[in-house]
Amino acid sequence: MAGIITRQIQRSMARHVLDDLKDSANSKYYIGVGASDPWNDSDAAPAALVTEREERNFRERVQAIKRVSDFSLVVERYNWTSGTVYDAYNDSITGDGTSPYYVITDENQVYICLKQAKNALGVATASTVKPTGSATTQLITSDGYIWKFLYGIPTATANKFLSSAWMPVKFVDSAGTGDAATDVEQFGVQNAAIPGAITDITLTAGGSGYTAAPTVIISGDGDSGGAYTYPLATSSISGGAVVKVEIVDSAGVFYHGRNFKSASISFTGGGGTAAAARAVITPRAGIGKDPRVDLRNQAIMFDIQPSGDEGEAWVIGNDFRQVGLYKNILQYDSSAIYAGAQTNLLKALKLQGLSSATAGFTVGSTITGGTSGAKGIIDKKDSDLLYFHQLESLGFKQFKVNEAIADAGSGSGTSVTDSADLLLEPVADPMTGELLYIENRAAVLRATGQTEDIKIVIQM
Repeated sequence: MAGIITRQIQRSMARHVLDDLKDSANSKYYIGVGASDPWNDSDAAPAALVTEREERNFRERVQAIKRVSDFSLVVERYNWTSGTVYDAYNDSITGDGTSPYYVITDENQVYICLKQAKNALGVATASTVKPTGSATTQLITSDGYIWKFLYGIPTATANKFLSSAWMPVKFVDSAGTGDAATDVEQFGVQNAAIPGAITDITLTAGGSGYTAAPTVIISGDGDSGGAYTYPLATSSISGGAVVKVEIVDSAGVFYHGRNFKSASISFTGGGGTAAAARAVITPRAGIGKDPRVDLRNQAIMFDIQPSGDEGEAWVIGNDFRQVGLYKNILQYDSSAIYAGAQTNLLKALKLQGLSSATAGFTVGSTITGGTSGAKGIIDKKDSDLLYFHQLESLGFKQFKVNEAIADAGSGSGTSVTDSADLLLEPVADPMTGELLYIENRAAVLRATGQTEDIKIVIQM
């Protein structure tokens, strides 16, 4: 038996994660980076694997984490560009169709296409007039497209969640919350949404033998009255076949109706036969009532912007090649959930001597214990501390007190481990918590005055 999951469960899962993120008392999410050692001779990042070993290797190499305080539901981004053919909203498309059916403009306003422009032969034509404005009614542009404004993205939100591939989407509970100006606009659009409107008619067969445009008959359970006149449609023919059907009466007025749960299209007259079409019906609550539904949201973005060394918590002067998402990582040697803003996750080897004890050691080099044979890769050095990680290829032997330590790489460092305080453990334990996401990437070198914008997008 074949089965599918519906968009509803995908949206529900994304919103569940969003609600979990908002529950800061019980759920704490962190983005971490690590893997300072090259992937291979060419340092080309391999694809991440869904295995327990991949997770373990990430945990062993992670350098630091920062709390996720910025997050948003997101959808794929499509910029409005003149000369592009856009699809109209379609209730029978599994994804976004062959062309996008919604756009974001350079003013960061989001519009959904209700009707695609077509020429006399029924061939789709390009959009050349940018949709503008924030009216709650549909917008008819002079190039023949019909758009509907959904929402605007304020600058502060765009800075966090607008990327080259993704854009934020949300539902506004009331007009007085969040980003006031854009929320007022969106709240107005939501309240003006018309449930169960027929936005378009899709021709499925042109038929043959037509000498005149047949009459289009719309049948269904929708109602009319007042401003919600029962929808009317006209057809156009070419070469004896129907080539175009539009929700428009003979006077050029667009009537979409409301409260349709089901509808069918038939043709009469015109001298031909076998033309067929179907109605495109809005989501149950109407286009604009919930942009998360209209734009088929099934993804969530997590964002952090680590700056410099984050109060000595993050490594600078070294690379990272992996990004990961933790949930509820524990304090080291404890069952308590770590709740800080950011922290280092590396172990540190304490050396004997003054603050210059690590001077000859080189970040990225491998250190070796003269007695234990233990090895580790240096991620960071600080006075008498060498922060390091170990790998399967190096082994996981433990360093010993009072043993000689040598830099086996490009450095000339030699020292002796402390006689008492051998290892400094991190505040949080990287081997704990739920590791929800791993991304392998090209090396990123972190510098003192540098701020990264690290975004993770998870699709349900």
